[in-house]
Amino acid sequence: MEAINALLPGGLEILDATPLLPGAPSLGKLADAARYRVASLPERPWPHDPGALPPEIRSAVNRWKRDGDGTLRLELALRSPTGSAPSLKKVLMALGVAEEELPSVRIVRESVLLRRPKSGAPSRSEG
Repeated sequence: MEAINALLPGGLEILDATPLLPGAPSLGKLADAARYRVASLPERPWPHDPGALPPEIRSAVNRWKRDGDGTLRLELALRSPTGSAPSLKKVLMALGVAEEELPSVRIVRESVLLRRPKSGAPSRSEG
């Protein structure tokens, strides 16, 4: 535990861990989608829907909502049937944000959604 905690930022500590069962998928492989909150940019409102995005990027958008204050809330698939899905960076660039502007965009990843392991995968039961 000490070695892991030494790699974490100050104020963050892992108190306990349980090894995965043999053959169990890693959390990274179970990550299915991520939800983001993206602050509006001055003089560049986010669109009300993802319709202006190219189809290969739009297909990764599971949810899209623009709040009254202009904040964009979206859910992006992290995987696609053909491989990896587009990143939030690619979505923002497709919306006209220049790469050099990206660091100034306030983004909060609010959650990562996990898919259920396929049936037959090892599971842990509480006793």
